[in-house]
Amino acid sequence: MQRVVLLALDMDGTALHEDKSFSVMNLRAIRRVMESGVMLVPATGRSARNTTGFLTGISGIRYIIGANGALIYDVEEDKTIIEDFIDLPAALSAISTLSELDVNVYAHMRDGIILRSADVDGRFAKLFPMVEFPVPGETPPLAERLSAVREGIPKLGVFAYDASTINSLLSVKNRFLGLTLCRTGPLTVEINSATASKGSALRYLCQRLGIAREGVLAIGDNDNDKTMMEFAGYSVAMGNAIAEIKRIADEVTLTNDEDGVAAFLETHWR
Repeated sequence: MQRVVLLALDMDGTALHEDKSFSVMNLRAIRRVMESGVMLVPATGRSARNTTGFLTGISGIRYIIGANGALIYDVEEDKTIIEDFIDLPAALSAISTLSELDVNVYAHMRDGIILRSADVDGRFAKLFPMVEFPVPGETPPLAERLSAVREGIPKLGVFAYDASTINSLLSVKNRFLGLTLCRTGPLTVEINSATASKGSALRYLCQRLGIAREGVLAIGDNDNDKTMMEFAGYSVAMGNAIAEIKRIADEVTLTNDEDGVAAFLETHWR
């Protein structure tokens, strides 16, 4: 591994435990890396503003890649420096197609707010207990609320009730013109503009900052991390990563619940 200038770090399934906590070991290891002069860039499917809450124990973060690369947020200037959103007609078309499947759909908005579909019979709340779904009958349909906003959408997300539904969705992904679908969990898929990815955002940021890809280290676990790991000069897959991510990585560390990020970083930054 060459000298690292920038660390692109996924959040869910990587830096965070399954219960969404940020461990003391990971925080300590990340601080040590940053103290050595390495720039930390969280690269997440979350909105940038939602991500900052997880990073209160880390000072000095300037940029966050959010919504799977649909935006780059400048923390210091409190502004988005690049956007690659789903335009409204494409988002509404996608929601219409998804209505044919047994799924629950949500939308990440520019300001970090998440608009969710109601969980009509409570089935999805049982599968995703950390999610607060709207009360049925009290919330207009998602497509209606998006139409009222009249702006592009950073990301759509899909909760499925079972794996066969996820497979059915991915088998018809060619119906989602101008969009890309990534499986981000056993029962989740996320949808972005076809040109938005963590890899493309990371490439843009490196060009802006004059950082060669050889100086980039990327750590991730899932399909939405693939492009940034392919771009990075060196990539590390989590022990809980999907098979494809482990295949393309230069190295595999421990799982997220075993503090795999800290385990890797501590071997290189002592």
